[in-house]
Amino acid sequence: MFTTIEGSYRGNTVRQISLSISNLVDVYEMQIDLFEPDGWKKRELGYIVDKIRNKFGASSLLRAGSFTTAGTALHQSKLVGGHKK
Repeated sequence: MFTTIEGSYRGNTVRQISLSISNLVDVYEMQIDLFEPDGWKKRELGYIVDKIRNKFGASSLLRAGSFTTAGTALHQSKLVGGHKK
């Protein structure tokens, strides 16, 4: 038996799976944080990184540690959704 957020799964056929999303806000709205005054800059940087990766591929921007023998991001960027095909 698997325990889930909604209850327990007992191995029966799954007939319906529901997903809900709440508290959506416009992309230009942002919660103000007193301890992180540069929140807007980090958000803009995230958008720029996304644009570069969309244009040049998922492996175009990686952390330096990804190029070491222990790094996995370079390998995972070549997989579909980070998983085997």
